[in-house]
Amino acid sequence: MSQPKFRIYVMLFLVLIVGGWLLRFVDWHGSTQLHTLMELAATLLALFVGGLALVRYYTKKTNLYLFVGAGFLGTGLLDGYHMVVTSSFFAVFFPSPPPSLIPWSWVASRLFLGLMMWLSVVFWRYEVQLEREGREGRLQAWHIYLGSGLLALFSFLFFAFVPLPRAYYPELFFYRPEEFVPALFFLFALIGYFKKGDWQNDEFEHWLMMSLIVGFVGQSVFMSFSGQLFDFEFDMAHLLKKVSYVCVLLGLSMSMFFLFQKAEQSTLKIQKANEELTVQMDERLVLEKSLREHQDTLEERVRTRTAELERSNQELDQFAYVASHDLKAPLRAVDNLAQWVAEDLGTDIPEETARHLKLMQQRVVRMEGLLDDLLHYSRAGRYEYQSEVVNCNMLIEEVVLLLDPPETFNVKVVSDLPTFETFKVPLLQTFQNLIGNAIKHHPRQDGHVRIDVSEAGDWWQFSIEDDGDGIAPEYHRQVFEMFKKLKSRDEVEGSGMGLAVVKKVIESFGGHIVLKSEKGQGTCFEFQWPKMVIQKS
Repeated sequence: MSQPKFRIYVMLFLVLIVGGWLLRFVDWHGSTQLHTLMELAATLLALFVGGLALVRYYTKKTNLYLFVGAGFLGTGLLDGYHMVVTSSFFAVFFPSPPPSLIPWSWVASRLFLGLMMWLSVVFWRYEVQLEREGREGRLQAWHIYLGSGLLALFSFLFFAFVPLPRAYYPELFFYRPEEFVPALFFLFALIGYFKKGDWQNDEFEHWLMMSLIVGFVGQSVFMSFSGQLFDFEFDMAHLLKKVSYVCVLLGLSMSMFFLFQKAEQSTLKIQKANEELTVQMDERLVLEKSLREHQDTLEERVRTRTAELERSNQELDQFAYVASHDLKAPLRAVDNLAQWVAEDLGTDIPEETARHLKLMQQRVVRMEGLLDDLLHYSRAGRYEYQSEVVNCNMLIEEVVLLLDPPETFNVKVVSDLPTFETFKVPLLQTFQNLIGNAIKHHPRQDGHVRIDVSEAGDWWQFSIEDDGDGIAPEYHRQVFEMFKKLKSRDEVEGSGMGLAVVKKVIESFGGHIVLKSEKGQGTCFEFQWPKMVIQKS
């Protein structure tokens, strides 16, 4: 609870009550003219407050402002009516004399406003209940306008055609007990808004609480003790009525001020956000321009690198041609020369010379093999092939037939291999190198090679496993490098290019090859091959 505001309400209530008791014996008597001026001011003030409240309602629709606006507009009309009936000019048109008409027309205006304030609390509770049930709680404005208009019209017609009872009862403690009817509605509205609690944070409802306190005290403490027209209590109650109107006007003014201030702050935030967005857009345009420039530069570099790569490939192809033909010619000449020397010497050739000639011929063969492997490596993954349906079981049989292992050596296909459309030549080359290595490097003539396959998404995963000497883990990467051999060429003939070629071929199709082996526990190569290959155009 907001303690400062609550203390203000208590102090206001006490000041008005004590002031009313202390000043009730003041010798004061007003006049018709003063009353007319006061009610003219009250009429204009009520109409202005009602209009301002409706402006606030249509700015941000809330039932409270609708009830306040409709209530004060109706009250303004009734206050104007109350002002008119005090004139002697209109007295002849009403069935009741001024001592009855003036007090009862006052009660009508106050009762109308008190009722509307109480109804605003009632409908607020109804609105909350509907919102809890998930339904729309806002009232239709024309319902309130129609109800308040009919009520005001009924009051006019009632006073114009119905004789009124007396308004003063000097024999009672309260001379005008009818004033407690509107006072009760002001009190009910005051209690309702106090329980609502929005007065603690909302300036309008704070000033509305002040207005209800002033209205309640004006009715119950001042006007109820008025013994005759225009006495002190009579004029003081009229003055407090206008004070209550001013309280509502202050609350509305502050509410409108805060609303416009919030709107201005929102506008400034939007303007700032727009400025920041403009800056970001400018930065983005600059960035996009820079990206386009970088992209153009990158594309130019790609074109340059592509041209250089094509030129390099052409040079590599030229080198491969030279290696395949021009470099082999001198090797064949050396081999022929060694044969001629051996034939010329015949059986008279010394043993040492024969050994040297044989070693020379072996080196020539090795050199030719090395040139062939270099040629294969340079072409691996770069040449275009025609796809065809390949039966891998038959492909393995073809590879084994080409390798011609010893009869005691066993090459076994563990599971049925797939038949699919692919490039036959590189796949055959891969199997030939891997199975050939397993046979060539096996320490026994009765070794075993197992070939298996499994599926891994869009890939076939082949494995080639032998029961040979195995490869220590520290050499697993080395075996895929060019010219790398774990055994000397005199022990096992080879260039050391086979696995390098295999790795390059497999990676050119997006797959990869893995070596799993331990020293003395055999070797297993696993590689991936795409189930579907893309035909290069």
